[in-house]
Amino acid sequence: MRLGILINTANHKRELVDIARAAIAKSHEVTLFFMDGGVLLMREPEVASLASIENLSVRYCDYSAMVHGLSRDEAPAEFEAGSQVDNLMMIRETDKVISL
Repeated sequence: MRLGILINTANHKRELVDIARAAIAKSHEVTLFFMDGGVLLMREPEVASLASIENLSVRYCDYSAMVHGLSRDEAPAEFEAGSQVDNLMMIRETDKVISL
């Protein structure tokens, strides 16, 4: 299964990390997309470490990052800057989407 996780608030760090790790442990592919206030979680070391997991990809809305004062240099190097097009692609290409 391919799981998409849309992170649009900074309120669910623990849930994000636990769900992503559990899905990977079950051999699922996981795609994360950060937008709105969710981009603030990219500063959290535990969240940033998710990008190093095999079969897990991470993208974020560059505009949301800019609005929340997060520069590309501050985002983890493994996280790909993108746009809402990447969000739509995640929704189209995954079997299920969870929104946090």
